[in-house]
Amino acid sequence: MLLMRKVNNDFYQYVCRVIFLLAFSASHLNNAWSFEISPILSIYTQSGSKTQASKSLMNQFGTEYSESESISNDPINSRCKIDRQRQSYAFASASSQIKFFEKNATTISLNVHAKSQGGHFRSYTLPELCFGISGNDTSGIAEADSEVTVGLEFTDLSKDMNYFIRVSRSNDKNLNISLRDPSGKDIPLNESNQYQTILRGNPGDIYYLKASIFAKSSTSGECESCTNDINLSSQIDIRIYPVPLIFSGEKIGYVANGIETIDYPTVGVIRLENDGTHNKMLAHCTGTIIGPHTILTAAHCLVNTYIKDIQQMDFGIGPSANSLISGPYKLTGFCYPTNKNYEEKFASGFCDSASQTKYLEFNPNTYEDDIALVFTEQELPEDGSKLYAGNPKWKDLASNKDITFVGYGFNSYDGKSKPFDIGIKRTANFPTEKISIENKKLKFPVENKTLCKGDSGGPSFIENANKLPVVIGITSNGYKDCTAAEQTKVDYYVEWIERLRH
Repeated sequence: MLLMRKVNNDFYQYVCRVIFLLAFSASHLNNAWSFEISPILSIYTQSGSKTQASKSLMNQFGTEYSESESISNDPINSRCKIDRQRQSYAFASASSQIKFFEKNATTISLNVHAKSQGGHFRSYTLPELCFGISGNDTSGIAEADSEVTVGLEFTDLSKDMNYFIRVSRSNDKNLNISLRDPSGKDIPLNESNQYQTILRGNPGDIYYLKASIFAKSSTSGECESCTNDINLSSQIDIRIYPVPLIFSGEKIGYVANGIETIDYPTVGVIRLENDGTHNKMLAHCTGTIIGPHTILTAAHCLVNTYIKDIQQMDFGIGPSANSLISGPYKLTGFCYPTNKNYEEKFASGFCDSASQTKYLEFNPNTYEDDIALVFTEQELPEDGSKLYAGNPKWKDLASNKDITFVGYGFNSYDGKSKPFDIGIKRTANFPTEKISIENKKLKFPVENKTLCKGDSGGPSFIENANKLPVVIGITSNGYKDCTAAEQTKVDYYVEWIERLRH
């Protein structure tokens, strides 16, 4: 835009206002990259970038030049020998790229480049006489913005589940990250380079994680070295994986008010990887060795997305999940009562048609038939615990005896348990006369909160006539008010177990 004002009766002075030429190069790719983060979650991104640049060069008549045009042929400037004219310059670019993805992780890079250089030109108050030099600065402005939105969608859950989300970022001072829940509420992020929180996955919920990086370069003036070049890049790494049951707050059993122990060498901890690299493992469930390659546990330790994470689990024996005396042993397969056949895809050949039965079907809502076997390729160190098979009769076996529960849980749970409180091997006793038998379950009134949350899959032992411990139950579930707990009765499933264990 050019404005002219009268200086005297004969001459005009040209006053210039820099014109900003806005150049936008933007792309919004809806569902541009779409892939599964796990069989339960799907992840997709939207990426876009925009650039804004200004370029201005004014001569004494207010003519605007683009970057590629020349000013050497201007007759007045040539006649008056005006030098030291330099056009302003601006450049901007932005990009985002998915560098890596697999079923539970993605790595995305964001890059922005903004470069600007100010300009200068001279004009004359009396141009015909080459008299009265005036200096005029012009500006170069460049802006670049790269943004990626990752949607975490819980599409195929049969029930609510918890998931860890871990976000690592490089050059975090340049990268802005925000996380919103399905209602649009912001979830606070800490200031460290690595952020982790727990997301509650309700069927159909979508969480949105947004990352952006911005650069702005602005310069004006005459100096030839006044160039502002900003080139920024950052990388965000996102990993999602199921929360081990012990952290989940579900109505699952634990040995409360228990005593720490190193006894019961056939009882170990099933761990689930916590960082996507198998370097950090957390206690997930408890299991009991019953064969050279077979471990007895609860079916709810494996259902939903845990089915797909068997390769991220291992088994070990020791005083705690972090202090193993034996192991870890990589888990390679599993079975639980179902009419579905998981052999080909998940069970590595161990779970064949023998696992299928018309009269057993695990129900994740009622915990009916809550029993499972997991398998190792390596041979386990113990011979395995004996199973109660119904002989002698329960009333004769249980007369005036206590049941001993064993598990890798924690003594209490208020949502703030410290790491050293979790995954410790403990035992607790319970008198058999207070146990009721209902079909395929053992039920316990929990007066002193002996069994409530955490040690899913752990065994209950009772001494047989030879004073040897035999497994009679598997910790299944407890009520959130800790007034009652249930175990799966082992003797009901002995025939099924014998067909499969090895």
